[in-house]
Amino acid sequence: MQFYFLFPFIFLFTFAYKSLHQKKLVLFLLLCTFLAVLSPKVFDFLTTYFSLPKFKLPSILTYTMPLFLFGMLSAGVRLNKISPAYLVIAIIILFSFQAFLTNLVLGVFLLLLFLDKLEPFIPPFMLRIFSSARSLMSGKLAGYGADISYSLYLIHTLLIGYILQFTINFFNNQSISKLTIALVALALTLIICFTVCYLIYLFIEKPFIKLGRSIVDKIVDKKRSTAPSLIE
Repeated sequence: MQFYFLFPFIFLFTFAYKSLHQKKLVLFLLLCTFLAVLSPKVFDFLTTYFSLPKFKLPSILTYTMPLFLFGMLSAGVRLNKISPAYLVIAIIILFSFQAFLTNLVLGVFLLLLFLDKLEPFIPPFMLRIFSSARSLMSGKLAGYGADISYSLYLIHTLLIGYILQFTINFFNNQSISKLTIALVALALTLIICFTVCYLIYLFIEKPFIKLGRSIVDKIVDKKRSTAPSLIE
C-alpha cells in the first residue's frame, strides 16, 4: 500500500516538466539505490541498540523502491517516452546490488517487455516460447488479474483468517483430514477474494480512476488555456 500512496508524488516529481523527467527518474533511482544499500544496516543498528521490531528486507520501502522505479522507467521506454539510454543506466545501477534471483526475474521482465525489439537476437524456438508466455500474460485472464491485484493485495490477509476459522469450525465434528480442510479453505478463499476484489474494482476503483482522470484533464486544460502564447 505504501507504494500506491507514494506513486502520485513520485510521478509528479519526475514528470512535472517533460524536459527533465528522464534525468529526474534516473537520479531518483540512484538515490533510492543508495538508500536501499544503506537502509538494512540502519534498521539492523536500530533493532540491535534500541530494541525496535526487526523489519525484513521486503518490508523496507527504501529497499524495494528501486524496483518500483525501474518498472516506471521500463514502461516509459516501451512507450517511447524515455530514451533507452536511461534504461541502460538504470540496469547498471540496479543489477549491481540485487540478488541473483531478483536479477533473473528482472531480466525475464525486460525480455518479455521488449521481445519485439530483441527478436533478431533470439533463436526461433526460444522466441516461440517467449511469445507464447507474453501472449498468455497479455490475455483477458491476465488483464483480470491486473484489475484486481491492488484490492487482492489489500484484503486477502483480512479474509483468509476468517475463512480458515469458518472452515475448521464447520468440519470440527467430522472425520476429515487436515489436508481436505486446507484445500476447502483455499478454494473458498480464492472464490470469495476474487469475487469481492472484482466488485471493489468495478464499483469503487474504476469510478474513482475515471474521476481522477477527469480532474487531471481539467487541470491540464486550464493550464494550457492560461499559458502565454508563443505567437504574439
